[in-house]
Amino acid sequence: MVYLILNIVSIAIFAQFYKVVFHFHRNPISVNLVMTATAFIVYGTLWALSGFPVNATVLGAGLFAGLAFYLAVRTFFRAIPYGPLSVSWSIISMAVIVPTVASILIWHEIPSSLQALGMLLVGVALVLCLKFNMKGEHALKTWTPLVLASCLFSGLVATSSKFLIEQQLEPYKLFYLAVVFFVPTAALSILSASTKSRPKMPELLIGVGMGTFSLCTFIFDILALNALPGKIVFPVRAGGTLFLTSTLSLLIWREKISRRQKLAIVAALLAIVLISMK
Repeated sequence: MVYLILNIVSIAIFAQFYKVVFHFHRNPISVNLVMTATAFIVYGTLWALSGFPVNATVLGAGLFAGLAFYLAVRTFFRAIPYGPLSVSWSIISMAVIVPTVASILIWHEIPSSLQALGMLLVGVALVLCLKFNMKGEHALKTWTPLVLASCLFSGLVATSSKFLIEQQLEPYKLFYLAVVFFVPTAALSILSASTKSRPKMPELLIGVGMGTFSLCTFIFDILALNALPGKIVFPVRAGGTLFLTSTLSLLIWREKISRRQKLAIVAALLAIVLISMK
């Protein structure tokens, strides 16, 4: 249970870094670059130490997931200035609906009644999240497509991981993760060079912090699954992460959210927990 709690805390802290970037007026491109480069160096090193196992299918899946990850992070960073992190993260958390639907349509998995209820609650949560005024009509129109796009791209990353499991390619996971983080690192390096935005010390610290907590979530996730059954880890992690992230956002950043937004967060929390149940 300790590893599960540490996993939840790591994800919640990671989420707060998004707000830190804009609160202290740091360059998101530089932060993204350092974050993905940190993860790529670690996973690339581990892949090298494992003997450089390579697989063409895994390479393709990694390139696809890497592009989706890059787009997910970029769109989410652009959405953050226009709305509260607690609501934005609630929508991102519902990305679990994408691999769930993919599992039904592609791998012909049959959802349980609880998962079906959770999928319905996703719709309810989205309606509640999107139907409110956020720093003016322009901000709402800007925030909505960005956060929905980020949710979709995040879901595609998870779907790619699901594909890896279905194809029994998990022995190549380190190679997959190295490719996943290489793609955004390369793209952001080009973008950074074209805009002449070199990371300064604050961006380096924030980026390394995000990369470190991202790696911690992966490690604690594995340790938690080794200690507890998935039917406990997945719903508790999903619900606990959203709850703690929203709570920290309200306490640290003094975000003011309406009753409708609070209901949206609760609906999202219930939806994620139910969908995560097997």
